[in-house]
Amino acid sequence: MTEHSELRPRLPLIAVPTTAGTGSETTNVTVIIDAVSGRKQVLAHASLMPDVAILDAALTEGVPPHITAMTGIDALTHAVEAYSARHATPFTDSLAMGAIVMIGEALPKAVGCGQDLAARENMLLASCMAGMAFSSAGLGLCHAMAHQPGAALHIPHGLANAMLLPTVMEFNRMVRRARFSQIRPGVNRQENR
Repeated sequence: MTEHSELRPRLPLIAVPTTAGTGSETTNVTVIIDAVSGRKQVLAHASLMPDVAILDAALTEGVPPHITAMTGIDALTHAVEAYSARHATPFTDSLAMGAIVMIGEALPKAVGCGQDLAARENMLLASCMAGMAFSSAGLGLCHAMAHQPGAALHIPHGLANAMLLPTVMEFNRMVRRARFSQIRPGVNRQENR
């Protein structure tokens, strides 16, 4: 399927995320995984963009801490890569940095106390914001690299991102120093309160 594929009109698409991480509820991208081979296929098409997104923190309340952490790191990676992308704009910057700050504050709480609905709601909002940011600005090296070990070694996507993000950020910092110097204070803003 390409962006120019002719498709029949579809029914309204309503997205209801049950984890806070992919941002798929605000993007035209989906990933399909073959359960047998572990092979991932990324699809992008305008018809995949949901018409409505319903963010209900109660639906994420039972997500185990390790899944909450991994999906949260996926959202953080989306935000960091969108903020440091070549195609970043003031609009995507505000979404990405807002998501970075929210994740820095909410992720430790959501992992530490799964019943903290305020933290879970903020993670859903941050994931949604990061999804909107990367839909316009794009992603980067971390996501490009994370799909390979994830598929080959059956490593969850968020864990692959977590393993790669610090090194990729350090590498990218050489050419986007000003951008990356602004990300660190965003993550640490909670400590300054």
